[in-house]
Amino acid sequence: MVLLFFTPESAQTVYFKVIPALTIVHGVLFWGFVHIWMSACKKQGKYEIIRKNAFKLVFFCALILIAILELLVYLITETPPAHILWNIGFDLFGSVLGLLSFRVLYANCY
Repeated sequence: MVLLFFTPESAQTVYFKVIPALTIVHGVLFWGFVHIWMSACKKQGKYEIIRKNAFKLVFFCALILIAILELLVYLITETPPAHILWNIGFDLFGSVLGLLSFRVLYANCY
């Protein structure tokens, strides 16, 4: 995941003349990871506090991961990516979508 975030922006396809393809991949990755993290937190047998606060915990961890990764991309690359705001937006969208998809798919289980 981290290697994908550091892919050079110059060789990307751009959709709608603004959104790079890697930005869409950001959203899809966060959707999948948040969904997996929710499953892991909800299956905690010993720790009821994690099961009870899983949505808040996972979303907070996703926000921290977004901030760290985008800050690293900004600091490490020679020229900061022009689409960093699109990346952050799609990361947030993917995180929320991961929470919603978990809620819809497992509403009767948890």
